[in-house]
Amino acid sequence: MSSVVLSMVDRIMVSSFQSLHTWFQGSESSPFVAAHGMILWNLLEQNPESGKNFHDSMANDSCLLMSVILNEGKGVFNNLKSLVDVGGGTGTTAHAVVGAFPHLNCMVLDLPNVVAEGLLM
Repeated sequence: MSSVVLSMVDRIMVSSFQSLHTWFQGSESSPFVAAHGMILWNLLEQNPESGKNFHDSMANDSCLLMSVILNEGKGVFNNLKSLVDVGGGTGTTAHAVVGAFPHLNCMVLDLPNVVAEGLLM
């Protein structure tokens, strides 16, 4: 859970919230772009420590959420043969799904640097 806290207080994320006024008054697509001049994914790739904290926090969040989804949504998963997790990060969700439903073929699609991090886990 520490990665969630580290991600929430990361200067990159905090400055996005501090730029809400600029975003409201401007034409940028998001508060993040207003603060940094680029999208989240590009900045995280340029800042590996922030990127790792962000992706770890998403994985931690997925663990909690998937325990509920897999329990409550058994009927949906039982009828599937394959699943593609688009934006699946390091594969935490896909791993949980396949653990609960081993008959599923599961594929994770994400940015190359994110998938590479998952392969190291």
